Amino acid sequence: MTTATAPAKGGIWKQSRTFEPAVRLLFLNQLTINLGFYMLMPYLAAHLADGLGMAAWAVGLVLGARNLSQQGMFLVGGALADRLGFKPLIVAGCALRTVGFGALAFAQSLPMLIAASLATGLAGALFNPAVRAYLAAEAGEERRVQAFALFNAYYQAGILLGPLVGVALTGVSFRLTCVVAAVL
Repeated sequence: MTTATAPAKGGIWKQSRTFEPAVRLLFLNQLTINLGFYMLMPYLAAHLADGLGMAAWAVGLVLGARNLSQQGMFLVGGALADRLGFKPLIVAGCALRTVGFGALAFAQSLPMLIAASLATGLAGALFNPAVRAYLAAEAGEERRVQAFALFNAYYQAGILLGPLVGVALTGVSFRLTCVVAAVL
């Protein structure tokens, strides 16, 4: 192997610094996206049922709307990323998720909660395919595997840290959790 294609030695941070700034930004973006998502979503059902006194069917409807809008719209998000470019879809998805999380902080009615939930799901459908395609393009063929391995480490770190931060914030207030998730 030549030096240019040899895997970087060292920890995640050291390896991350060997990539271009755009790739490092994608790593950080995924960490914060997952941190925000997983600090809020595990506690949403409890907020809906206990905090707002919603029936189980309504809680399931709100949560299902988010899941359906994200998983069901990945194909559309990927097609739009191909057509419009990666960056606009990433920015649009992040902005829409910010709006959705902010709306969850203040929504009290079922229609508003469904709309906020749909927004957070659609946001994921917009940015997830675009982020992965952009990462593949920016990392280059020689470093693509290493880039995705590091990307996955940041992805998993957000999944690990999110619920821990979320339980602390939700102990203060669910609204605070939503606002911090929106800021992230």
